[in-house]
Amino acid sequence: MRRSDGWRLRGAVGVTLGLMMAGTCGAQLPGQPYANYWKPDTAPNSLASYNPAADPDAPFNLGSVPLATRFSNPALQANPHARPGEARVMSLAAFAPTSNNPSQGANDSRYYAFSNWQYVDSLVFWGGSAGEGNILAPNGPVIDAAHRNGVPVYGNIFFPPNVFGGSIDRLEDLVQTAPDGSYPQADKLIEIAERHRFDGWFVNQETNGASSALASQTRGFLRYLQSKSDLEIVWYDSMIESGPISWQGALNSSNDEYFEVAGRRNIRISDSMFLDFRWSESRLASSNTLATELGRDPYELYAGVNVEGAGWNQTGEPLDQIFPEGQPHRTSVGFYRPEWTLNNSGDMSDFQSRDTRFWSGAAQDPSDTSGTVGNAGWKGIAHYVPERSPITGGPFVTNFNLGQGSNYYIDGRSSRRGDWNNLSLQDITPTWRWLIENNSSTLTPEFDFTDAFYGGSSLRVHGGLNEPTDLRLYMTNLPVSADTNLQIALKTGLANAASGVQVLVAFADNPTALVPLSLGDTTTSGWDLQTVPLGQYAGKTIAQIGLRFDGQDPDYDVRVGRLGVIEGEPDVPAAPSDVTMSDYGVIDSNSVTLRLHWEHSPDYAPDASNEVYYYNLFATNIRGVREFLGGTLNNSFFVRGLDRFRNDPSTRIEVVAVGNEFGVSEPASFLFSWVNPDGLPGDFNRDGVVDAADYTVWRDNLGASEDGGVLGGNGAGGTVGADDYDLWRSNFGAALPTGSESAQVPEPTGVALSIGLALAASGRRGERRQTAPANSRA
Repeated sequence: MRRSDGWRLRGAVGVTLGLMMAGTCGAQLPGQPYANYWKPDTAPNSLASYNPAADPDAPFNLGSVPLATRFSNPALQANPHARPGEARVMSLAAFAPTSNNPSQGANDSRYYAFSNWQYVDSLVFWGGSAGEGNILAPNGPVIDAAHRNGVPVYGNIFFPPNVFGGSIDRLEDLVQTAPDGSYPQADKLIEIAERHRFDGWFVNQETNGASSALASQTRGFLRYLQSKSDLEIVWYDSMIESGPISWQGALNSSNDEYFEVAGRRNIRISDSMFLDFRWSESRLASSNTLATELGRDPYELYAGVNVEGAGWNQTGEPLDQIFPEGQPHRTSVGFYRPEWTLNNSGDMSDFQSRDTRFWSGAAQDPSDTSGTVGNAGWKGIAHYVPERSPITGGPFVTNFNLGQGSNYYIDGRSSRRGDWNNLSLQDITPTWRWLIENNSSTLTPEFDFTDAFYGGSSLRVHGGLNEPTDLRLYMTNLPVSADTNLQIALKTGLANAASGVQVLVAFADNPTALVPLSLGDTTTSGWDLQTVPLGQYAGKTIAQIGLRFDGQDPDYDVRVGRLGVIEGEPDVPAAPSDVTMSDYGVIDSNSVTLRLHWEHSPDYAPDASNEVYYYNLFATNIRGVREFLGGTLNNSFFVRGLDRFRNDPSTRIEVVAVGNEFGVSEPASFLFSWVNPDGLPGDFNRDGVVDAADYTVWRDNLGASEDGGVLGGNGAGGTVGADDYDLWRSNFGAALPTGSESAQVPEPTGVALSIGLALAASGRRGERRQTAPANSRA
């Protein structure tokens, strides 16, 4: 079996040690797939020669969630200063370095798990460098979270300034033409975006040295992308039409042909332009005018605001110049590196609090942006731009899972301990953070990472409660039928007691009139899942959902772990099938990584008809104890750690489909066997290779009877002696041949570990065993 790091396992000690170190150094895991990046036509990682069929990481880098449609409701707009239908918001965020960016999350909770999607119209997966690669495709989890919340995602093409290693040869390689006039690299970019299922490319050309001819060819390249695909193309204000790098901070006659070529018939070159940070109030005004003269929407121009270093303390680009109070917005806005909120935070809760203040304002209330945060008068984006929601039809279920945590919970029970992040598992996040309506209560809503119903976080509301207090959460467009039910999971710490919680709904015919839905007493001190029938409102459409807290309690504390609107009982999707393992990696003597693949559930679809929310993967030991391994809507997944429990001979791997209403399918599974290979003379410790360790076994057992298996069944028989030594010496360096029924994993700690996968005759639905080809150690 060829490993994903390119090594083929051999008996040579040096190679084995190299693999051991790769599996134990830092956070890098053996066999870890990473997000794709390329140079245009330079090895290694050449885009020109890239073939996804030959890339073992390719299956793990796909987005799987279709892009949701969003809407706004002026009647529910939180902030009166925000102007609908005008400025848009683009985020240029770096989630990880260009290289070594894990494809499907990591065992680390410190991650930019962005969740204020309601204010963002597009996301650029920022990265790229001269040394690693100029072209970076977004990874699957970022695509999935953004798409679930209705936000398109763009890959990044970055040709850095010459002082940072930029070479104009790279641009020439990208925009080269074929004899038939096509742009082969543009075709590659289209193929990659369509295969990965993201939505466009951000083109940032800051390398000096281009001629006017090369600049013209670059515009032809952009035009080709427009004509051959539906991808969105964003051009960064850098190279002007004559070729030099000259940041304008405006749309003007030096760069407008990267946006639109005027004439008898206008030609669209890019869908939008990111204006460099050196804009001014007058430049934005003139840019607005020119865009309008070209027949373009001025809000397709994004004034860049650099928040990488100072965040809300930045003073270079005041937002009021983009958004003059009480007047039409001049352009849209693009935030460069808003992950500042993570980089300047402590723990996950501090990050979420900072991120909420960045987007919703100092009060963490989008309706109240009268105060400011930082030393530059930062009001929060909610002051300027109204929120939008992707909840345009049922079913709708959220567990308030942000895609990061310290543990993973399923149905209120911890199913895996340890830090993690995976944005593929992030739910639709609240439309308003936080919109509280009360007079004197001091309740505080926040995301809580210490307990959850499903995922890594829940909604916690705590503080002094002395009068009814409403928390508006979601703007929705959910039709109600006779079978519609509302579900809520809450935890008060008290059994058989009133929770003090009512669910609030308002309907489209009167979207601000909140109707309280009473809940029954709690049935447990733990997580309590309750269902409220909504059939009496059949024919209506739910316009918003929230919660009301009522009672008298100076130390009120409740957690909400699920809130949803479903039809009848939760739909159970069809099971996936044919789970297979393509590769593995060794962490230590009792822990491995796995690359797994399966056939999608018949209920999965890559469009809005999809009925699978994601797949959950579990490991079940021979005692029936089940542990969560991870989740994805992809049908390939990298398991970051499968642990052997005690001396179990096998572990069952199960994949289940979770429906949009959180019904769970039957599992598809295979049996992973931790067995020792035999049939290799001289391999006394049965690790699949005859080496110095086997001599130690022989020496320590001289004179003993082999009947007890002291030589692992691979000796000469009888009493351990000279015949066994000769057998060892004559076979030194030998290994299990290709085609053996067992595959040997290297021995990092002297404890023999190997993996065999064979077809099972189990009666479990979809279960398989596999025979993995043995490693060549020639």
